[in-house]
Amino acid sequence: ASFLLQAVSVDFQKQKVYFMDGSSQKYNQLLIATGSHSGFLQVPGADLQNVCNLQTPEDSSKILELATGKNLVIIGASFIGMEIAAFLSDKAGAISVVEKKEFPFQNTLGRQVGGVVMKMLQNKGVKFHMKTELCELKGKDGKVSHTIVIPELLIFWEKKPQTEV
Repeated sequence: ASFLLQAVSVDFQKQKVYFMDGSSQKYNQLLIATGSHSGFLQVPGADLQNVCNLQTPEDSSKILELATGKNLVIIGASFIGMEIAAFLSDKAGAISVVEKKEFPFQNTLGRQVGGVVMKMLQNKGVKFHMKTELCELKGKDGKVSHTIVIPELLIFWEKKPQTEV
């Protein structure tokens, strides 16, 4: 089955994909899916129970269940982070996004597009903490109780999210 082989080139005029083993496959329509996945947190506390990584449909169901009506912090303003923020903006109690860059999608789509996306989500109540880096997750009873980021911003999981600078 050629779909298990690594593609090395595509001839769009002949509608043919060439594979590493020298074989080829004609196609009528071609979808190039390069894949993407979110990175895993590399900070103390990343193994706490209510820390989720989105990789599978089951992960998305778990995130929806855990976030509904709760305060949610999304680490990263990439495609995955912004999709989660948009989808949960009317379901979570409050959403805060923590991102190292100045704008969402800064490296891929640029500051202008990122600024528009950020404004759109801010209008839906999403709070952004840009140029900020996660350094630790603190827990209580095996679950995240608050997040420590740099600069010194503390995001608590309470009825109303509070920040301290």
